[in-house]
Amino acid sequence: MLFPVVVHKEPRSAFGVTVPDLPGCITAGDTLDEALRNVQEAVETYLHGEADAPVPSPLDRWARDPDFADGVFALVDVNLDFMADETVRVNITAKRSALALIDRVARSRGEDRSEFLIRAALDRAAGTAALPATGYARKKPASLGSLAPSRPSKHKR
Repeated sequence: MLFPVVVHKEPRSAFGVTVPDLPGCITAGDTLDEALRNVQEAVETYLHGEADAPVPSPLDRWARDPDFADGVFALVDVNLDFMADETVRVNITAKRSALALIDRVARSRGEDRSEFLIRAALDRAAGTAALPATGYARKKPASLGSLAPSRPSKHKR
C-alpha cells in the first residue's frame, strides 16, 4: 500500500522521514535510500498489535499542510502482510525422532506441535533478530544430540 511520506534534511544531519497518516511515526537514515527503506520497519512498529491500518491519504492532502511545508513528499510502498493474522498451513521436513521429542515436550507443556514450534521459532527470532543468519549452529546442542541437523562429512569413508 502506498503511504505518503515527508522527507526532511538539515545540513550535517541524517535524512528524517515522517509518515503523516500515522502521527508520531518517524524514521531516519544516513542516505535517502536508507531512510525510505526504514519506513517499512517504522510502520510495522507503529501498527504492531493493531487490527487495521488506516487508508493512506492522497499525497496532496499533506502537501497543503503547513507543518510539512519544508519537506519533500514521496510515496513509499509499505507491505502490510505483517498485519494478516489468519492461520495458514505450512509443511516442514524433520527427522521422525525430532518430531517425537517435539511432540513429547509440547504435550508436557499443554501445547500441540504447531503451538510449540511457532512459540519456539518466535522466541528464537526475538532473541536473534540482530544476528545474521548462519544456517546451522557450529555445535550441536547437547540435549538434541543426533536430532540436530547434520552436515555431510568432509571425509569419505
